[in-house]
Amino acid sequence: MRRGYIGFSFIFLLVNAFTFLATDNNCAIPKDFEEVECPSYVLDLNQPDSLNAISNCTILNGNLIVTGLSNTICGPDGLSLPRLFEILGSLTIEHSSCSGDLSHFLPNLIAIHGIFPFSDSLSLGSKVSVPPFDLLIHHTALSGIGLRCLRVIGRHGVLLIDNPQMCYTDTIGWHLLSPSLTDSRSPMTNLTVEKRNDESSPLGRELLNADGLFDLCANACPMNCKWITVNNLPRSFCWSRDHCQYICSSKCRDNGLTCSVHNAKECCHPNCLGGCTGPTSDDCLICRNFHYNNTCLSNCPNGLFGLYGRYCVTREVCLSKRVPDAIFPYALQHYHNSDGPIIFSIQNRSCVPVCGLGHRRSFDGICVPCGPDCEETKRDCGDVVIYQQADLASIDTFKPSCRIALEVTWNVNLEDLFPTSDSAKLKIHSGSVEFSANYRLCPDKIRGFMKNHVTFASGRKLTPAELDLIGTANGEFALCESYQSLFILLISFINC
Repeated sequence: MRRGYIGFSFIFLLVNAFTFLATDNNCAIPKDFEEVECPSYVLDLNQPDSLNAISNCTILNGNLIVTGLSNTICGPDGLSLPRLFEILGSLTIEHSSCSGDLSHFLPNLIAIHGIFPFSDSLSLGSKVSVPPFDLLIHHTALSGIGLRCLRVIGRHGVLLIDNPQMCYTDTIGWHLLSPSLTDSRSPMTNLTVEKRNDESSPLGRELLNADGLFDLCANACPMNCKWITVNNLPRSFCWSRDHCQYICSSKCRDNGLTCSVHNAKECCHPNCLGGCTGPTSDDCLICRNFHYNNTCLSNCPNGLFGLYGRYCVTREVCLSKRVPDAIFPYALQHYHNSDGPIIFSIQNRSCVPVCGLGHRRSFDGICVPCGPDCEETKRDCGDVVIYQQADLASIDTFKPSCRIALEVTWNVNLEDLFPTSDSAKLKIHSGSVEFSANYRLCPDKIRGFMKNHVTFASGRKLTPAELDLIGTANGEFALCESYQSLFILLISFINC
């Protein structure tokens, strides 16, 4: 009887031990798929077939925002983006009920570069904004991050807010993720890559900002994860109880090199980023700098120009390329003619959406040095937000010009906007219009203001939602046109 009990205990312990062994951590190889570039995308998984638009994308030239990730979608039999390897901007996961992690939904994501100006300030609700982060996860039920193939992250780091079930954030060696060439990949300039100082922050904690996570995490890594020495103490790193973090040998790490996906002791070519399948610059998973003719280069060949610090394009391609929507608001703040499409320019060996400081776009698309009149050609662009200004009765002194979006809310004494019909017009190039909780501002004045003083660069009209908010959320304490008619009707009734 005792022998059977011992045998049963041994089997139980053996099964339990294998439970904590890492599962197959192999990641797909980008070269096995046809490269498909896609622009920034907001993926609302609450909408049917929303995944179809980016299901074949291998590279996102911009940001990816995912909302509505449920247990049905994020599980092993759910939906996924297995071909997505690189995000040049940022990744945001928000308002999701998935109680697992991202290991099935984004199983092969290698790099989140956080390129400026793709990664601009992010909004958390209508009134709260935060600086840009490469990875933002907020208001979810996720139990972990689980990006088991991630090898590269930008310099903006990670922000985790209000994920009350989330664990396995302290088990990730953030310093072991290769720094993306965020600066050299910037559309604006080419600079040297910063180095992550393992001595000052041995676990790369300066990259992680978190609040509202689970406090009682066990965080047990699989038994077969690789151990390395940190602060003279051995420890292992993992994404979850199922997936170890892939760690290159100290020989590769100390020389700023990534390593083979097949052997952590084999260092990749210096032009590689995020791993490789062999020793040459043709074997890189991702290029450290430029990708051209199926190989990785440190500079573009003569006659070609660097785009996003990644692609090599001809002069004709550069000067016919429109600035994508993700950069459009940023580009509007500079000197380009905002009445038409904004086209890339050539500055030195780079294809840029905006010429650098002290330069302007010439007629033939080249960035040339300019004098004091440079500033005169810039546009005064940006969001207009007028919020809780109790002393404000009119905005007739506001200087109209090109704008990105317009928000006028919670101004309890605001009674008027632009009083004259000959005022200069405000041009809105993208974004929404919101007028609400302006208790002394009548809806008819807002509608007149929008008709006479505001134009949309796209030619669009106010949406039904914008019109409804104007009509129902303003003028509560004012004697507006509709109330005047009702007042006259009541007086007439009393006099009868």
